[in-house]
Amino acid sequence: MNLKVSEAIKKAENFLKTKSIPKPRLDCEVLMESLLGFNQAELYANLERYLSSLQFESYSRLIERRGNREPTQYIIQSREFWSLDFRVDKSVLIPRPETEILIERVLVLRLEKHAGVSPLRILDIGTGCGNIAIALAKEIPAAKIIASDISLSALKIAMLNAKLNGVKKRIEFVQGNLLEPFCNDRNLKIPPFNIIVSNPPYIPSEQINELSPEVSKWEPRTALDGGIDGLDFYRKIIAKAGDCLVKEGFLLLEIGEDQAEKIKEIASFHNAYKEVKVYQDYSGKNRVIEIWKK
Repeated sequence: MNLKVSEAIKKAENFLKTKSIPKPRLDCEVLMESLLGFNQAELYANLERYLSSLQFESYSRLIERRGNREPTQYIIQSREFWSLDFRVDKSVLIPRPETEILIERVLVLRLEKHAGVSPLRILDIGTGCGNIAIALAKEIPAAKIIASDISLSALKIAMLNAKLNGVKKRIEFVQGNLLEPFCNDRNLKIPPFNIIVSNPPYIPSEQINELSPEVSKWEPRTALDGGIDGLDFYRKIIAKAGDCLVKEGFLLLEIGEDQAEKIKEIASFHNAYKEVKVYQDYSGKNRVIEIWKK
């Protein structure tokens, strides 16, 4: 006997509850929307519709994957960020809404500090799925944006997302480790940047296994592991960024909520910088550190 959409969702919800999934109803609805090609309104309008046997089998497989704590975003291969849709898979970190604070700060700096600069040169280090670079390309069409990542798999996803969001021709993608492609060999004659942004790995190594299984088991460790104290990438980026920024340029980094003071201290060791500011996300947690070059 075939089940209605509402019955299949309820059955799936009960199963996910046994697996201690944090928001089982929401996940069940999102997976059903993905299966049927519906948005939320269309799903609610079709709750009394019957699923075919094949549809129910397909849905059950999706729910089983979620029961294994695979993130819903990986299952449906999609994540919204900055009101844009991004393709994601296990080679890239799933974008978090808190990272939008980084985008907001770049837009403020563009108006307050770089209003007369054209093109504004922006570098996104460790671009992952490309969410930061692509959001900025949508907001600042005249900007010259370079997005880099050490992972070729991540770059392929980022380039696909740039194409899907209509900004492929406005972003240059470069494979490389942090700032090495831009600062080590000045014979490359790469002009300095007005703004450098990054959401680097910042979870202390020993804490990764303490995170939820959705993160610790499924997201790429290279995008999470910040070394013993979580600060390895901040030390490397801050040490080199001054060489890659224009005079009075800006380095903006996403940070862990308890890392601001330590990162300020790291920046204070380098004469290239004159001021450091910290900005909170909408939960009131420290989220972005902004370092001003002299």
